[in-house]
Amino acid sequence: MKPISLPYSDRVTHLLSSAFFTRLLPDDLYWLATKTGCYNYRKNEILFRAGERATHFFVIVKGSIAVYSKENNLETIRAKFVEGDVLGDFDFAHQGAYDATAKVCEDSEILVFPDYPVTKEQLVNERPDVSARLLLRSVAMISARIRSTQNLISENAPWIRVLRNQMYTDKATGLWVKSYFDEEIARKVQKRQPVAIICIKPDAFKNLCDSYGHKAGDAAMYEIAQVLLDIAYTNNGWALRIKSNETALVIPECTEKQLLSICNEIAAAYPKITVPGFTGNTAIMLTASIAYSLWPEDGTLLKKLFERTYSGMMYVWQNGGNRAEHITMHNRNNNE
Repeated sequence: MKPISLPYSDRVTHLLSSAFFTRLLPDDLYWLATKTGCYNYRKNEILFRAGERATHFFVIVKGSIAVYSKENNLETIRAKFVEGDVLGDFDFAHQGAYDATAKVCEDSEILVFPDYPVTKEQLVNERPDVSARLLLRSVAMISARIRSTQNLISENAPWIRVLRNQMYTDKATGLWVKSYFDEEIARKVQKRQPVAIICIKPDAFKNLCDSYGHKAGDAAMYEIAQVLLDIAYTNNGWALRIKSNETALVIPECTEKQLLSICNEIAAAYPKITVPGFTGNTAIMLTASIAYSLWPEDGTLLKKLFERTYSGMMYVWQNGGNRAEHITMHNRNNNE
């Protein structure tokens, strides 16, 4: 590394390659140019190493630089920078560490800010006004990087949806799993009140499995899922598999009349479910234990109301089944 001469006006031009210096006053830029060095780096010289404190950033005036990471003693090039590019300004802005190592690919002229051996602290002490404006630019850069990341996620939303679906979908039935309610649905429906919660458990399901085997039970669960998925689709809601043969519907913007109609539809559909591949012509005649509630009318906390509705369903099932019970603020398991 050898210092070389570069007019201050040219240094200002190169500094403006970084968003760090945009919108600063001309006098600010000139002063900053006096605190900037220009150096001739030889091929294979290291500008900085991963993990080192980001005390400087670099603008390539001429030449090129490779940024690489090292894993299992193997160097992998992550990016290559050429004339006009800036390295390390984001790390410098948020006062972090360099996240990779930078090596000079060919003899290069590189602008260094601040110049060796000037430190950030010295800049602050000498010109606190300019340093304050630089701090504001740092915040702006970090905010812009965050927004850019959010936009990237948004642009790749189809990929995100695929991954989310794989993570939250019960593979055997196609229903959402319970954690999807806890982590996603409960947030999505906050502004879509009132929200209906319907928990369902088939009666005498064990008899089906004992008589025809667990594969018959799996087939019946698949048919149950189709009924619930159709209802959820029609009513712009979600169908969930809580566990085993216990399921639920969550329907946003649902009236009490609509809720009762859905419960009646479920009660009518279950006895019609068949699994002829296992039972032949014998009807399995399933019935349903159902508990239902309406949020926030029946409970102020959505997730707790879901648990109360589930407990109500279990109570119905344990006490004869084949009926629906409304879980209100005043009945079973109300501990809100």
